Amino acid sequence: MMAETDTVPLPHERTYRDLDAWSHAMTLAEETLRTTRPWRASDQFSIGLQLRRAAISIPSNIAEGYSRRSPAAARNHVAIALGSHGEFETQLELARRCALVDEATHLRLSTQCALVGKLLSGLYRSAVKSAEGSTRRS
Repeated sequence: MMAETDTVPLPHERTYRDLDAWSHAMTLAEETLRTTRPWRASDQFSIGLQLRRAAISIPSNIAEGYSRRSPAAARNHVAIALGSHGEFETQLELARRCALVDEATHLRLSTQCALVGKLLSGLYRSAVKSAEGSTRRS
């Protein structure tokens, strides 16, 4: 039987909201929504939808993984977020090639995306170490 503190964060404990990766991924999602909002309908519902879903998936998976209070769940969901990050990079490049975003917008979003990618990679390495540590203790 798990103690309550194993499943529910105490007020002084860190949560996903304290993670730089989550915070910067939220900024990327916000900027993506603002960028794609004025696109024409056909682009909104094709690449715009895919771009928004990938951007939203990154912070959502970080939150879900860390909310489960399990190192293995955190690692798994950060891995999913990394996959969404790759999707986002690809879709952003396609949007640039199709002239849906100008060079300045592409640079701004890809710079933010690169930062999120670095933070996700670090978070993944940390989650792997944490999961390995909890496996050894069991």
